[in-house]
Amino acid sequence: MNERKSSFLIFNRSDFFFRQDEKKEAGHEILGINLRRLVYLIYLGFPVTLSHIFLFSYRFDASSGVEHAWRTNLIFTHSLLSVVFLIAGILAFLTTRKKINCSRFTTVLPHFIFVFIMVMGAVIAGFDQLITNAITPYLIVSLLSAIILIVSPLWSAIYFLTSFLTLVVFINLYQIDNDVILSNLVNGLTAMAIGWFLSITLWRNQLLRFRNDRIIAQQQSRLEEQNARLQQVADELSQANATKDKLFSIVSHDLKSPLANLEGLLKYYQTGDLSLQEFNTMLPALYNQVFATGELLENLLNWSRGNLKGAVLKKETFNLSAVTDGILKLYSHSIREKQLEIISRLPQELNISADKGMISLIMRNLISNAVKFSRPGGRITINHTPAGQLAEISVSDTGVGIPEERLASVFTDINYTTQGTSGEKGSGLGLMLCREFAEANGGSITAESKPGKGSTFRFTVPVSQ
Repeated sequence: MNERKSSFLIFNRSDFFFRQDEKKEAGHEILGINLRRLVYLIYLGFPVTLSHIFLFSYRFDASSGVEHAWRTNLIFTHSLLSVVFLIAGILAFLTTRKKINCSRFTTVLPHFIFVFIMVMGAVIAGFDQLITNAITPYLIVSLLSAIILIVSPLWSAIYFLTSFLTLVVFINLYQIDNDVILSNLVNGLTAMAIGWFLSITLWRNQLLRFRNDRIIAQQQSRLEEQNARLQQVADELSQANATKDKLFSIVSHDLKSPLANLEGLLKYYQTGDLSLQEFNTMLPALYNQVFATGELLENLLNWSRGNLKGAVLKKETFNLSAVTDGILKLYSHSIREKQLEIISRLPQELNISADKGMISLIMRNLISNAVKFSRPGGRITINHTPAGQLAEISVSDTGVGIPEERLASVFTDINYTTQGTSGEKGSGLGLMLCREFAEANGGSITAESKPGKGSTFRFTVPVSQ
């Protein structure tokens, strides 16, 4: 209990002063509030001062002596107030409407108006001593200034003290009764204390409101970020589900059909319903089906490995020309069937620093596609272009090409698959894997194609230093 009381009595500076990281944003917000409030000087302050000028000017010539001096002083002070109110209100109006930009002046404007009103209230209260003992104008401005304008506790203390000193000077000038002077100074000091307390209370409320708004804004920002991440996860899950459905379709159809054909062929041969000559006639087509199935199975396994958490990139140095020669031998049967011309311009000394399995898969898919979509008698060219620390490898064919509207999505769309020139089937996985594996090894992949004239696929890969 004692600890709670002592902590309550301790002055907490952070309750009345903005932190360093808050000053700029809070200062801008408070300035905006003060300028919007100063606009009301046009609608309220200016008409009120004009009405006072009119009232004090009424039967001005008929006054004399002390009353005449009192009226003269009040007409002068209210004229000065009306001019300042009008100019300040117009400047505040133009600034809030973004018509002008006087950042330095408008920053000082609320402070100037605060201290100006306080001082003028003290001056008018001093002039009033000519005909009354009250200091009502000072009491009014002490409350109005504190309520209307938001000023930091330190500056408001300086402004209130300045106005009180002004009150002391002018009361002593125009009040001759020492008892009244003492009473008015006590009342003025009380009004100043109440006004300053009200000012710092409103300042603290604004500070706490600013911090609460900032916390809410930060929470909203985090919620928006979380919603965006959740939406991204939802999109990824939706895409993963679509991919999963496509993969199940591939597994259930493209893997099952060749195995069923092979099973049926062997069954008919075993029962004698199929002669050896007929069996040998069907073998090339069966070979193509089984080869394509093996290729598909390899892509599926690589896709699964690439999408499992913890898959590690295993870099090593290897000769790309030797890997490419091995892949060309793998497709030699299809190359011979289509009578394709193969031109490989890869240097024999081209050593690559990358994951050998990934780069082999890229080359295998690109060469497989080139063979698949080449017309009989066509040409496939494998080229190499140095690119600093990378090597650019291109695989070109003179085949059917890719429609322009599909070219941009060939590396991302698993649903994009077409049959080759000899009815070869594809899964749509190959080029997507090529992009993922090229990027995983620090390279990239692009495609160029002209329908009816062929395609060129280029990918970059780090060379061994």
